[in-house]
Amino acid sequence: MLPEQFELRDYHVQGKGIVGKLLDQQFLGRETQYGIQLEDGQELVISSNQPQAFHKNQSVLLNFKGGQAS
Repeated sequence: MLPEQFELRDYHVQGKGIVGKLLDQQFLGRETQYGIQLEDGQELVISSNQPQAFHKNQSVLLNFKGGQAS
């Protein structure tokens, strides 16, 4: 079970964390897709196979507090 609040770390902003809320998740065989809403209201979908997305042209890596998403 995922925590309600987790951190999306944006490495282009010197490791400053962007906090997001998990909206939903879909299990697609070996892959899980996470629907995330960021603090500024933008929604992202990030896959467990490729835990990276782009937010305002900056790379955002899915990085749960307490460990990397598996």
